[in-house]
Amino acid sequence: MTTNVSTRFLDHRRRSLAARQQRRRTVVLGGVATCAVLAGAWWVATGPPLRVHNVSIVGYEHAADQGDVVRAIQVGAATGDALHLPVQSIRAAVAPLPWVENVAVSHDWPRGVHVKVTQATAAVVAVGAGKRWLVSSRGRVLELDTANVAGLPEMSIGVGELTVGEWLTGDRAHGVRLAVALSPDVRAAVRALRIDSAGRLVGRMANGRTILRFGPPVDLWRKGRALDAVLANAETRALAASAAYVDLSTADAPVFGGLQSDSAKASTTGGDSASGSAEPSTIG
Repeated sequence: MTTNVSTRFLDHRRRSLAARQQRRRTVVLGGVATCAVLAGAWWVATGPPLRVHNVSIVGYEHAADQGDVVRAIQVGAATGDALHLPVQSIRAAVAPLPWVENVAVSHDWPRGVHVKVTQATAAVVAVGAGKRWLVSSRGRVLELDTANVAGLPEMSIGVGELTVGEWLTGDRAHGVRLAVALSPDVRAAVRALRIDSAGRLVGRMANGRTILRFGPPVDLWRKGRALDAVLANAETRALAASAAYVDLSTADAPVFGGLQSDSAKASTTGGDSASGSAEPSTIG
């Protein structure tokens, strides 16, 4: 009796161990199969089948370095796959090229990427050391202005030269901040922007006579819009043309100084016609 009971117990234990081992093998094999499926899917997604095979590029028309931009984008895009758009790689590749302001990257299914380039816009001509440089609206030096581009305000950089690709900072950047606030027509009428010895931003109108005074280089967006408003109105535009200076230190109240007598008579604020000159006139 005792022998039979012991045998049944041992048989039951053997069956339990066998079942447990079978479950372990099943779990292990299931894990291996799952890993194999995931590895295969990863290889398909990141390996040769879905690597980037073509790159389409739009938006860039600057002929001088167009080939460099295309090659840089292609190199950056080569790191991409179906799961990961190579946005950072492309941006890093074009970062040394100053005419590229930004890139937008999207899928071009099944195995390509589409890159839309935002090209920089020249906003100012920086002048110094007998040279001229085109500067973007974001304050980056684009290239030497060997063609003497017209229609942009000129800005003095003082002593020293600029390097293509560098970002303007400090006093050299104030003229750019003002220029981006101006309409294209007004921008073309501004010359010789600079910071004077008192730390004020000054310039000159294209007529060569009228000085522009912007005061401390703060609130330049509003001061630029104020100059736009002055030159958009026929009456105030005539005042500016005949004034010795236009003071926009206070954006809400431009001041016209050194008005000629005829302009002073025509203005609503009046002037001293007998002396042939006028007191500063404020429009606000």
